[in-house]
Order: sequence, then C-alpha cells, then structure tokens
Amino acid sequence: MLQRWPYGTGPVPRDSREAAARDGAAVPRVVRLLLPDSGSLCGLSGLWRYSTCLANDLNPRPPRLSKGPVSAADTYIVSDVHLGNRHCHLEQFGQFLDDLPAEACLVLNGDIIDEPDDPLPEADAQILRRLVAESKKRQVVWVYGNHDEEVAIDDAGEIQFVERWIVGERVLVMHGDEHDDLMPRHDLFKRLFKKLHRFRIRLGFADVHVADYAKKWGFLYRVLTKHVATKALHTATTEGYDVITCGHTHAPIDMTVEGRRYLNTGCWTETPAFVVIVHEEGVDYRPFPSTNGDVTGGREAPR
Repeated sequence: MLQRWPYGTGPVPRDSREAAARDGAAVPRVVRLLLPDSGSLCGLSGLWRYSTCLANDLNPRPPRLSKGPVSAADTYIVSDVHLGNRHCHLEQFGQFLDDLPAEACLVLNGDIIDEPDDPLPEADAQILRRLVAESKKRQVVWVYGNHDEEVAIDDAGEIQFVERWIVGERVLVMHGDEHDDLMPRHDLFKRLFKKLHRFRIRLGFADVHVADYAKKWGFLYRVLTKHVATKALHTATTEGYDVITCGHTHAPIDMTVEGRRYLNTGCWTETPAFVVIVHEEGVDYRPFPSTNGDVTGGREAPR
C-alpha cells in the first residue's frame, strides 16, 4: 500500500518504523482518510469501527519518538477539533482560522479527525481542505493524537506530521494521551462501551458527545485530568521545558507548579475552546471566542 510519509510516497518497507525512529522522522501511518472528493482510497476498513470516540480516548498509543523539531515564535496551538463529530463547532473553528495572523505558525495538537476510517461530511471536509491550503502559505504542524494516530491524508499539502513539537526550545507540545495510563485499553471495553452508548440513545437519552459521559463521573474525571497534568509536568521538568501544552482530556487547565506551566487547550466540541499563543514576549492562554471577539487582539500580559 502506498503511503505519504517523511521519505516520500511509495511502498512502506518492513523496517520503515525502525528507519524512521533512527533518522528522527515521524512513524509512517497505515490508514488513509476518506474525503468526499478524493476518490477511492486505500484503508483498513472496519479497524476503527469497533470503538467510539471515548473508547479511542481510553486507548493511548505507546511512545515512539522522544524529540521533534523546533519551530519559531508566534505559534498558535489548538487541539481536539474532532472533525467528523456532530458536536464539533465547525463555524467557530473556521473563524479561528480566519483570525490567524498571516505569518503565524499553526500547531494542531492531536485529535483533529474524529474517525479517520470514515468519510468526512462535506462541511468538515472543507475545513480539512482549508488546513491543507493554510499549509501552503504558513507552517502547519499536526501532532498525532489517539483519534488520528492512523490518519494519512492523500494530499496533505505541506502539513508536517509529528509525534511532538517544540516551540522556541522552551515549550513542549504533546497531545497528552502519552500521559494517560489510567483508563482501560482492551478492545472488549471499547466494544461494550459502544453498545452501551447506542442502548442509551434507544432509551431516549440525549446523543451527547461521549466526553460528556466521562465528565458525569466527576471524581474519576478529576483524577484523570490531574493525573495527566502531573505526568505532563514531570515530563516538562525532566526534559527541561518551561511550558508543556496538551489536549486529550477536553479539560481546559492553566496551572503552574514549581516554575513549570501546564496548559490544556480543551476541545472544539465544547465552548469555549482554548488557544495557546507563543510569541517573543511569552506564552498566552486564551479562550475562543474571546471576550473581544478576536483570538489575536488584546493580548494578555506575558507570563
């Protein structure tokens, strides 16, 4: 099967993962994203159909690359857009893209696609095509999350796909599922949860985003979000970064412990989503939509 990956497009050799790891490149992916206008593409049909969104969230991938490239300042970081999910706020995310400064770098910190093996609705596909178009006029980095770790877009433009990203040598960007070792990972759990989700809908319960189920278990959800934050801060400390930003938990958080700052950008299936902005003066953490209606205007004091 042909793949788009750091060494070009062609058959993926058996030892490609080892070669990519040795050379510091991103690991090649094995599932292609189906777009309404992209024709017939290869894919591992049915591989992801055993799981729901939350089941994917509870199945983090093993760590692969220990370090990624460095990007410049004026970087805007978002996560957990979940294109293809009916709860994604497409209009707001499109407005965010409209508001980006011309020279800014955009970092998509994981779970940008909800179900990579499913065709995207046309409105969601338009946003994905917009991201590809943005990559041809600005730097666009896509950090793999647990939902989209198998995605391989047929024509990804100039988007850079990585496991993690470093901004200005002091801000580490990771999706966050690497720090989630509390949740069940077995396929049986995923299948059972999917059946329970469908059964609740048949009983008349609202078809809410599955992350809302997790948040109903308040104590357990707080344990999870604190656990991910604690492990992320430990990573920042041991690797020498001032700031680490994650997504994954859908819980916006801005906290500083012993001089290390943890920022979680929440998600675009709820409002507001949050944006991390790295610039020469510091790091801002802003909601979108913000009170002044613009993610770029009225910057907070640098921290």
